[in-house]
Amino acid sequence: MRWTWQIGRVAGINLYLHYSFLILVGYFFFVDLSRGRDAWFFVWDLFLLAAAFSIVVLHELGHALMARRYGISTRHITLLPIGGVAQLSHLPDDPLEEMAVAFAGPAVNLFLAVLMGIPTLLLYPLHQLLVPAFVYENLLAVLAIMNLLLGLFNLIPAFPMDGGRILRALLATRMKSLPATRAAVYLGRVMAVLVGILGIFIDPILILVAVFVWIAGGREYEQVSQRERSAGIMVEDLMERRFVVLSPSDSVSAAAELIERFGQGVIPVVVEKRRLVGLISETDVQNL
Repeated sequence: MRWTWQIGRVAGINLYLHYSFLILVGYFFFVDLSRGRDAWFFVWDLFLLAAAFSIVVLHELGHALMARRYGISTRHITLLPIGGVAQLSHLPDDPLEEMAVAFAGPAVNLFLAVLMGIPTLLLYPLHQLLVPAFVYENLLAVLAIMNLLLGLFNLIPAFPMDGGRILRALLATRMKSLPATRAAVYLGRVMAVLVGILGIFIDPILILVAVFVWIAGGREYEQVSQRERSAGIMVEDLMERRFVVLSPSDSVSAAAELIERFGQGVIPVVVEKRRLVGLISETDVQNL
């Protein structure tokens, strides 16, 4: 894949890291430098960043393995600064299956949050866990909070995030896929605006998330719309049945004239009993 590094393979699925991940490294370096922190803080931040993306991988594997149960393969998982994307071969047609696949990712995070949160609460008093500096330096507490926040954040009904997909699946049980997607995208864009505004005051990364939700939601709506329009249409319904042909002995100028007259971008070249021997395209003629 372009602009990515392959960093591993899990459960038969290739893992890729996008180059834009370096933005996060630079962001943490800038924050630590601006606050006068020493190198230890930067190393710790990088470690926490690696831990966060390991959690994201588990989240995406939740989607991928649930999709595999329904016979849907995952081409790859790509890690981006705003999270991860599991590229499924196709989306489930059954709304309930789509709901299960969408919920599987947050479910992994919520399970890990409970798994790590219980010993954290048993080991430390609550008043210590309310102190950000203490939590920041306590790995178990940090991992529990990371999983909790990631799980809850992805359940926000902002399509195409997991919560938005769950909403679309619920709507699709009562209406057709296209209007269900349209409603989910509309609500997702409202949520994107709100998240973007929060990002101005809280964290610029939220602005990136908002932009992703806005653009990706629109693209997926177009894909669903195109699929709906093409449903039931066969190739023979669209193919051209009347077209001009050339023979190998015809001149290139004749080919250019036919292309201009009939607007046929590609002309078959045939011999004898209309046996196809080649093709000549408008690009071939123009490149002479």
